[in-house]
Amino acid sequence: TKPMQRLLIVILTIFQTAVLFSQGISGTITGADGETLPYASIYIKEQASGTTSNINGKYQLKLPPGTYEVTFQYVGFKTEVKSIEVGSSDVVLDVTLALQTEFLQEATVVGKSEDPAWSIMRLAIAKAPYQLLRFKSYSAKVYMKGTGKLEDMPWLAKKMMSKDDIDIDRAFTSESVNQISFESPNTYKEKVISVRTSGKELDGANPSSYINASFYRPMVVGGVSPFSPHAFSYYKFHYLGNFTDRGYKIHKIEVTPRSKGDQVFTGIIFIRDGYWDLHSLDVKTHVQFFDIGIVQFYGPVKEHLWMPVTQKYEISGSFMGFKGRYNYLASVSDYHIVENEALKGEINLVDEKLEDVSPEVADNKGKQQKTDENLGKVFKESKPVTTKEFVSLIDDMAEEQEEELAEPDVISDYSFKIDSAAAKKDSLYWDSIRTVPLTEEEIKGYRKDDSTYVETLNDSIKAHFKVFRASDLFFGNSYKLGEKTALRFHGFLPGLRFNTVEGFNLDAAFDLSVKADTYKVYSIAP
Repeated sequence: TKPMQRLLIVILTIFQTAVLFSQGISGTITGADGETLPYASIYIKEQASGTTSNINGKYQLKLPPGTYEVTFQYVGFKTEVKSIEVGSSDVVLDVTLALQTEFLQEATVVGKSEDPAWSIMRLAIAKAPYQLLRFKSYSAKVYMKGTGKLEDMPWLAKKMMSKDDIDIDRAFTSESVNQISFESPNTYKEKVISVRTSGKELDGANPSSYINASFYRPMVVGGVSPFSPHAFSYYKFHYLGNFTDRGYKIHKIEVTPRSKGDQVFTGIIFIRDGYWDLHSLDVKTHVQFFDIGIVQFYGPVKEHLWMPVTQKYEISGSFMGFKGRYNYLASVSDYHIVENEALKGEINLVDEKLEDVSPEVADNKGKQQKTDENLGKVFKESKPVTTKEFVSLIDDMAEEQEEELAEPDVISDYSFKIDSAAAKKDSLYWDSIRTVPLTEEEIKGYRKDDSTYVETLNDSIKAHFKVFRASDLFFGNSYKLGEKTALRFHGFLPGLRFNTVEGFNLDAAFDLSVKADTYKVYSIAP
């Protein structure tokens, strides 16, 4: 019959769609010595999508059938680009990366010997505002996974946990999928599509401190960026060499703070020659009691336009005897970008401290020309422009954009939204969308949470009233208020968190549960 035929077509369509996205690539990334490389970057050029390997060097990515160029990167190792063809089954691709070899270049003499890093950084700093203005808008999808673990705690807390049979070595894991968008000059929007956490809460769902923390801005994660206009007052730069990656010359520069503090970075940044933008970075900073390590890899999302594709944040430290470590991974996919047409073209940027300024460039100084005329000369005609002139030109353009806004004094227009079904996705959904494989430790933690979540509802009702114990402050407890009513305190320890936007967070979470019948339990929490 026709209804049956339609039903069969629908079933076949669903089946074919499932098959198309049931395959992809997976494997293990190792170094030449055979050691696995944790948190290596994997980038799919055709999909403008990235992912990372997990702590064991394993990776996975779902892909429809087709031919792809896959780039594998790890700080200190040579980039590997593999061409693969995905068919109807999963492609297993194990990759071994070789150590990177850098080549040094002689210092340029300007009155006295100057480290080549200084000129490179002058050019990169001059172009930093341009990197933020070169697109009118973009949107992308971000998969994030965070895994935290307590490494040490006061002996009294250990004793209490051991007495209550609480797993001290348990890993806490959270995952989320977010849709982000940006519209020039300062409108950010984020929507949490789905989220899964070990505590069944939405903690950590907001990725703003990571995804919007561009190093092209003067300040990032509470610290002074190496690309800040004032960077030379805060940092020393040392040239470590260069290498070739995908046809581009990459400069390796060491960043060292002039003085220690909570608002500076130390580490390595990699800059593309000629474009003076970020290839990757590996830096650290210190915020209050915590050390924060940041690793970012950039990829060509559109022609010569490189943007972050994978990011890793490691937060470690101690507070009141509690010592822990938290790894936070973010992989960006489905980039959709609208470029700023006025800023398209080659830029002939000149470091006036190293090169003689041509009369044509010098004549442009002091002329009160319209911004668009100057832009035309720089981008359409590729006229030489000094770093100072370029900064002034981009600043003029930014000011004109702000004046066109309805509210020019608004520094940033940011909105954040959580989908009503964000926390209701099942394990099959996460298996299909996850880009970073779970480790055995993370799987164990999820299984424990999934098995105890439903039990907690009934346990809270069945709980006998207990005399308050000191351990309740750390780990919480449930107290029976009536035949079908119970109050649960979650404890301060699960609610103690830290993030780079708000700093410390301490939740005093309560919920009241009422059992309506055999199958239903209603719960309310402030």
